[in-house]
Amino acid sequence: MHGIGVDQLLKKKFKYLKLGAEFNGIMGDYPAGIQGLVYGESSQGKSSFCMQLAKSFCMNDYKVGWWSYEQGHSATMQRALSLNNMQEVSGLFIPINPFAKMSEEVPGEAEGDHYCRDLCTAIEKRNSPQIGFIDSGDYTEFTKANYKKAKRVCERKNRNLIWIAHGEGKVIENTVMRKIGFDGEFTIFVKDYVAYPVKSRLGGSEPYIIYPEKVKEINELNPKAYNAKVKAMISKLPN
Repeated sequence: MHGIGVDQLLKKKFKYLKLGAEFNGIMGDYPAGIQGLVYGESSQGKSSFCMQLAKSFCMNDYKVGWWSYEQGHSATMQRALSLNNMQEVSGLFIPINPFAKMSEEVPGEAEGDHYCRDLCTAIEKRNSPQIGFIDSGDYTEFTKANYKKAKRVCERKNRNLIWIAHGEGKVIENTVMRKIGFDGEFTIFVKDYVAYPVKSRLGGSEPYIIYPEKVKEINELNPKAYNAKVKAMISKLPN
């Protein structure tokens, strides 16, 4: 344990990461060394939201690692990269297949322990990505202890992890992902191609429209799909 004075804490300097202005409303002020969660049901836009966010980090000269536990280096992953024009940030955005060139298993070690050890080793490296996306956390077999270990490494190295998780409606399915949602600095829920900040300690409070054309189409087909705040945003979209 270590206590410090209030004045000393108030004068402490923190490193904040830059993002494109379009993410200010949903992300707020984004410091280094934190955890966050993005969740939602399948085919709602959560991976696309995260790729757009990752691309914005890259456009500000940060290296981003995408740990693809769910899709690996598959045709599905290739399509997602193409859809979001990730070739524009080639060299800064790094798709990682966690199951390729894995370290040797330790006898009696659980899968989550193995994956956690490999992830922490990657984060510890000198030129590791400043931001990592875990797609998805449900496929890591992580325990709460594994998450805490990865979190401590990130805090020490000033690295950020954004976990992607599956949801059933507005409920986070995986118990460890729920822990991250509770413990992390932000939780974002994605539905019908709109990202909603359901919790933020960073000042994020505004929804983010992922694909404007799809959102306009959904709004026309189902006028009850979006709340008043999103409808106001839709009304300002170009025709």
